Amino acid sequence: MSHIDKVMEPFVQADGSPTRKHQGVGVGLAIARKIARGLGGELLVESPTHERIGGMVFRGTSCKLSVAQRAPQPS
Repeated sequence: MSHIDKVMEPFVQADGSPTRKHQGVGVGLAIARKIARGLGGELLVESPTHERIGGMVFRGTSCKLSVAQRAPQPS
């Protein structure tokens, strides 16, 4: 499994080295993907070389949202 495949898993980072430029625990993309799926969409990651971390492109498919109508308030 490549870095690109793993980066959407919880607690996984593309660069797990202690000297990495950005900190974090690696849950942001996993949470974003779960939210997108819950809304009927998808969060995808692409890379031209499938291994190059610096060139990743994140793409989201459209999600269908419905907004509940609010009941009229008495005046």
